[in-house]
Amino acid sequence: MSRKPEARPVQKLNVDPEPTDSMPEPDSTGGNMYTLVVRPGCHLCEQAEESLAQIESERGIEWRAVNIDDDDPALAQYSDDLPVLLDGPRAVTKLTSSKVALDKATKPGMWSRIKSSLHFN
Repeated sequence: MSRKPEARPVQKLNVDPEPTDSMPEPDSTGGNMYTLVVRPGCHLCEQAEESLAQIESERGIEWRAVNIDDDDPALAQYSDDLPVLLDGPRAVTKLTSSKVALDKATKPGMWSRIKSSLHFN
């Protein structure tokens, strides 16, 4: 029987179209910091957090959860689609807590994998 991961504190997200010092930094796997938009009491959101915690332990991705109710009004567009996984400003998944779907959404794209496999002298 698997252990339920510890709850992560929900962070406030500063949605700003201009680059700032608070923009997500690449994670240790060369990808981005992912943002999971959630609402307290949402069972799919809780399951998505569990799935991302498992992916984090397996692959080392970095992510954070933000509460849509406490955050910037720019996130209101996702209110009916929770949970939503963002890669920077782009939604990569909506309405899913599936570990398979979240794992696929957080893997680098084909071009990134090709570039990282090339070695130039």
